[in-house]
Amino acid sequence: MQIGLTLFVKKLFTKIEINLWLLMLISSMHFLFLIIFNILNIKEMVYVNIYSCINYVLVFILYYKGNKLASYILTYIEIYIHQIFVNYFVGFNGGFANLLLCTLFIQSSFFTSNIFRILSSIFLISTICVMYYYKSSYTAADDWIQSMFFYINTSLSASMMSLYGILANLSQTQKISELTNQIYMDFLTGLYNRKYFKDKILPTFNENESILLAICDIDDFKKINDNLGHDTGDLILKLISNSLFTISTNYKANALRWGGEEFLLCLKCDEETAYAYLNKIQTHIKEQEYTALKQKPTITIGGVYIQNPIRSDFDTYFKIADDELYYGKKTQKNTINLKYIIKERQ
Repeated sequence: MQIGLTLFVKKLFTKIEINLWLLMLISSMHFLFLIIFNILNIKEMVYVNIYSCINYVLVFILYYKGNKLASYILTYIEIYIHQIFVNYFVGFNGGFANLLLCTLFIQSSFFTSNIFRILSSIFLISTICVMYYYKSSYTAADDWIQSMFFYINTSLSASMMSLYGILANLSQTQKISELTNQIYMDFLTGLYNRKYFKDKILPTFNENESILLAICDIDDFKKINDNLGHDTGDLILKLISNSLFTISTNYKANALRWGGEEFLLCLKCDEETAYAYLNKIQTHIKEQEYTALKQKPTITIGGVYIQNPIRSDFDTYFKIADDELYYGKKTQKNTINLKYIIKERQ
């Protein structure tokens, strides 16, 4: 139960869910009303808001269990029941109808069916009109109480609509970010992919800087897949990706999944740092404990260090790194082959 609650809270603060925040705001308002009505000694509304608070406990349980539609329906039922009683015992001039109007915004978030939204809107407007028509027959509270609630409810209504606008904007931004990640992220390893390199990294190449381009290849990866299965192969890809990401982050380098069992490394640095970075990666992978595997995976690295690179010559540089990788795979494996292109700017 404690783990479930922790995940629920984590979900609340790591992913913008408009409906969840709206439910929290609505339930918080009823807790506030419970306190105010108790202070004012309006016992009937104290009992109604006790029901409302209990109702929202059930709403959150249903929401947490994934039965969101049921939680929304319970919310709407509670809203209308509360409106009937509060307008009768406090009065129409208390401004509670303002809160009811906010459900016009809420329903567009809660429900996906346009027919349901239209019927709900008609019912909502009709309810307000009926409450207004019969307002003279209510057992209304004193004028000062109605005036106080009018200001409270107007403020709460404005807050709710403002919050809805902010959350809708944040949610849209988050969706765009998620779509961007889907374009640029490799779903298995969590590393950036080839498209990210070409769109985001390659355009930053500067002739005034020196760069390292290196290709990592997992040794005998086909045999691993054939002998141990593709699940093991995927596990190795994830473990090696984690090592590449860890070391690259320390060096402020970029590690990307280029395709299959190949990874691309990119770092703006001097000559000494270039080899030290590649050696650190290979050493880190060698020293890792792969307890779930029968053998330790190794990698071969082929790279090129370019002084004053020309962006349009990337394909040439990549071919050089690929040749260095090919040479290492054919001769020794589990090694580093790095070529240096040192030239003065003209």
